[in-house]
Amino acid sequence: LTLTRGIFSPTTNVNLTGNLVVSGSNMNPEPAGDTGDLVFSGSGLQTVTNSGGETDSISEVTVTNTDASGVRLDNNITFSKLVVNTNAVFNANDKVLTISDDTWTITNPGTFTSGTGTVLFTKGSGTVTLTTGGDPFYHLAFNDGGGSAVYQLADPLTVNGNLAIQGGSLSTGANHAVTLQGNFTNSDIFTGN
Repeated sequence: LTLTRGIFSPTTNVNLTGNLVVSGSNMNPEPAGDTGDLVFSGSGLQTVTNSGGETDSISEVTVTNTDASGVRLDNNITFSKLVVNTNAVFNANDKVLTISDDTWTITNPGTFTSGTGTVLFTKGSGTVTLTTGGDPFYHLAFNDGGGSAVYQLADPLTVNGNLAIQGGSLSTGANHAVTLQGNFTNSDIFTGN
């Protein structure tokens, strides 16, 4: 699937068994209320290439690919949300993955591998739920752009690099543990329940 311009806005799920190529820099964010996901459902390695440097949100993404290679980022990119289903594999491959909406779900034993990359959450308002499934982040950052977003843990959080609250409120939810190997920078709100 190659995206060059416009809006990728599925109203039902779109199953992708090949690679995703974003070759333009003029994609527009997916409108609110769309119900379809881009589902990576291949049976071998699937890659995500963003040669246009696109920084707007591409789509809500679900990974069902259970191959050992799974889905691999080859460039930095922004998704609305990410859901990795049971036994599925998503490799951020040392890249920057930005999540612009309200869902991060790794369903144990699904696998998220960060490498030495960064996951950045940028939703400006409302509640963003993080379910890690026990898989660690490397660098993790939150920035609601001066809004009122609450980033809430649904299970324990492990960050092997640095954790930065640049904007927004990070809540541990039902008193979930936070394990941090690197530095902690807090420019807004951290709430340990």
